[in-house]
Amino acid sequence: TREQALYSELSNTFVNLTIQHSRLMHDASEALESEYLVDTDIKANVSSRLNDTIGVFNQIKQNLDSMTSETATIGNLVDTQALFLEYREKMQALYNTIENAKIAIDQRFKLLQSQYTDEKFNEALNSVASKLGLTVNEDNQLVGEVDVYKQINEAVREMTNEMLRDYVTSTEYQSDKNGIIERLDNSDSERKQLSNQIADRVTRS
Repeated sequence: TREQALYSELSNTFVNLTIQHSRLMHDASEALESEYLVDTDIKANVSSRLNDTIGVFNQIKQNLDSMTSETATIGNLVDTQALFLEYREKMQALYNTIENAKIAIDQRFKLLQSQYTDEKFNEALNSVASKLGLTVNEDNQLVGEVDVYKQINEAVREMTNEMLRDYVTSTEYQSDKNGIIERLDNSDSERKQLSNQIADRVTRS
C-alpha cells in the first residue's frame, strides 16, 4: 500500500539521519566543551541550535516508534515527513553555528600561542640584555653600552664550566649504589687553578 511504502521510506531515511545526527552531536559537544571557546554569545547560539535540533529529532523518532507499517496512517506519515524537512533546516543552522565556534576556537588558540611565543622571545631578549649589560626598552630594543668586563667574566665562567667537564680525573668523583655522583673536596683546588689560568689568558689578550 501507499502507507506501507512511505513508512518504509521514512524508516530507512531515519536510519541514515541518525548517523548524521550522532556526528553533529559529537561536533557540538566538542565545541561547547572546548576551553578555547570563550565567546559567550557563540556558545549560547550553539546550545540553542543544538536543543532545537535534538527536539525535532526526538519528535521524528517518537512518531516512527508509535506506528508500524500496518498501523501507519497517511496523516501521521505526512506529518512525520514534514518533520524531516524541519530537521534538515535545524541541522543546517546548527552546523553553521558549530563552524562559527570552530573559527572562534582557532582564533583564540592562535592568540594564546602568539602570546606564549612573545613571552618566550621577551625572556630570551632579557637574557641577552643581562649578559651584555644592556636594557630592553618598551619597543623591545636593546639599549645601552655593552659592558665588556661583564661579558669577559661571563665568557670565563662558561669556558671554565665547559672545560671542567673535560678535566675530570678518576679521583674527583665517586658513585654510590644509586649511581649518584658526588664531588670530592680535593677537586676544589684544581677547579680554582684552571679558572685562574683561563682568566689570566683572557686578561692578557
